[in-house]
Amino acid sequence: MVMLTLASPCLANKVYKYTDSNGKTHYSDSAVDGAEEVKLPPIQVYSSPEPQAPALPDASDQENAVKEAPVQYKLAISHPEDNFTVENGVQELDVTVFTEPSLQTDDVVQLMVDGKRIGEPTRELTFTLKDELIRGEHTIKAILFNRKDSKKVDSAFNSKR
Repeated sequence: MVMLTLASPCLANKVYKYTDSNGKTHYSDSAVDGAEEVKLPPIQVYSSPEPQAPALPDASDQENAVKEAPVQYKLAISHPEDNFTVENGVQELDVTVFTEPSLQTDDVVQLMVDGKRIGEPTRELTFTLKDELIRGEHTIKAILFNRKDSKKVDSAFNSKR
């Protein structure tokens, strides 16, 4: 904006065009012998509108937006890693579940081993397996539920003993 303001007085002056003895065309703000005045179009001026604060949504609109947009979850068993081998003599195995975003108010996680529920659905994300650690391969799965709705997402991996 400052440049436009500073340039405006220069643009208001007359401009002259002339050709020198070598045939090269020149433009100048001062008249020389043989120069002709160039007729320029009027200067264009632009005024930007006043910035306005964005309208804030109504509180009821925000509540409806939260209800309409279901949360997209990422669910994974972060410990132990997939195809983890439980060594002989180990009596307990901690299973840690990762969720993103964090669990919402009505969310619970159910741990499953080989298709069987381990305990009740809970908001805890760490489970300890004891009697489930018999010899062989096992599939461990975490399922995220919403108490009001139904299953949201699940994650599984395999473990060997």
